[in-house]
This record gives sequence, C-alpha cells and structure tokens, in this order.
Amino acid sequence: PFNQLPEAVTKAFDNGLYAGWKVDDTYTIHRDSMAVVYKIEVEKADSDMDLYYSQYGNLIKAVADKGNEDAPIVIPNAVHNLMNLTFATCTLLDIQSNSEGYILNMLDGSIYKIAQLNKEYRWQSTSYAIPEQDVPEIIMNSFQSTGYAGDTIESIEVLLEAAGTFYTFTVNHNGQSTAIRFDALGNMVG
Repeated sequence: PFNQLPEAVTKAFDNGLYAGWKVDDTYTIHRDSMAVVYKIEVEKADSDMDLYYSQYGNLIKAVADKGNEDAPIVIPNAVHNLMNLTFATCTLLDIQSNSEGYILNMLDGSIYKIAQLNKEYRWQSTSYAIPEQDVPEIIMNSFQSTGYAGDTIESIEVLLEAAGTFYTFTVNHNGQSTAIRFDALGNMVG
C-alpha cells in the first residue's frame, strides 16, 4: 500500500510533478546485486506512468506504463567491474540506455548519483546534488563574490568528468532559473 512506502518516497511523490495523478498500485522491487527500488503506478486521463524511486525519495525514472518494465536487469560484466572498482561504495539502482551509452543510477550511502558511461561501458562522468554546507570553501567564496550571491539557491550539483570537477549552482535570478558553473579552483566557467 502507498502508506507503507518509505516516508521519503511518499513525500517526494506528494511534492513532485505527478502529485495530482491517481495512484493505482505500488511495488517494492528487489533485484539481485541492486538496491531496493519503489515503484508507483499512476494515471491521469488517458496516461499511465510508472515512477521509480530510491528509498530516499530520488525519482530515478518516470516511464509510460507498458506492463513489462520490471523484468530482471542483466548487469554486464563491465558494469560489475566498474561497480567493484570505481563505485565500490555505491549500490546500483538501475541501468538505462541513452544516445551516449548507458546511465547508472546509484546510491552512495544516502547520496543519489548518476554516472554516464559510453557504449563500451567506459565511465564518462558522474553527477550528484550536494547541500550548501558541503560545498568546498573555495567554491562558496567564489560564488559569494558573484552578482548571484543574494539569489535563492535552488540546487548545487557536482559534475566529475575527465576534464575535472565542476560545481553548478542553480539560482533564482530575477525570477528566472540561472546556472552558474565553477571549476575546482573556483573559477567561473562557461
């Protein structure tokens, strides 16, 4: 039942994009070598959607309900190796394909991370949100010295890639959502 899902999941649903939709069914999905995922089937008018959440309320994906979304996921050996070496502290939630290759949705403790792999399962980037208090001082000082310092911070995302580590602040600037990006040394970058 919906009321037996983790509170973080029900709260995320109630505050999310699909809050006005009617809940049909809810599921707990257990897969071998993966973290538990919570699924909420919703409908509105002629649309049926399946919403997948982590135990912490992160919306992993929202897909049109076609009735066969929950088949076992075969984890390729390359992904097993990557999880054991590069993401040893993470638990896999889902693997999705996209035009660039594959997306790994993971939990690193309670932190929801998304890794982009190429078509050969080689790591390209990892991104995740961090709270303001976890932003390195050099980055926060650089942000505070911009014309955006007085704006409301909507989110802060870390992006790790071969080119380096980047911090993107999304702020409400004059009523518009604006992104400001810094490199690891605090330099504002495009």
